[in-house]
Amino acid sequence: MKVLGRVKLERFWKRHRTVEKHLRAWLTEVSVAGWNTPDDLLVSYPRARVLDGVRVLFNIKGNHYRLLTDIDDPQRTVLIQFVGTHAQYDDIDAKTYGRAKH
Repeated sequence: MKVLGRVKLERFWKRHRTVEKHLRAWLTEVSVAGWNTPDDLLVSYPRARVLDGVRVLFNIKGNHYRLLTDIDDPQRTVLIQFVGTHAQYDDIDAKTYGRAKH
């Protein structure tokens, strides 16, 4: 999978050093993932939550941090929408965050 928005992760781990190795590990794993469906993803990340057919929430570092993505299986891309602490995540609407308003 191609990961788009890596700079968001890098900026975040520069401010929160304790999560850097966890986000780097996630990047490595996702970059080589062969997911074709949300069910494939859940085999690798059983604690992830598929919020709709595209939006997926990952718990990072024992659920201290949240990573919100949009995954396009046919295009083999993962778009980073949000990375933050659990408390920061509680302040957003995960289903609409980062999506264009129509």
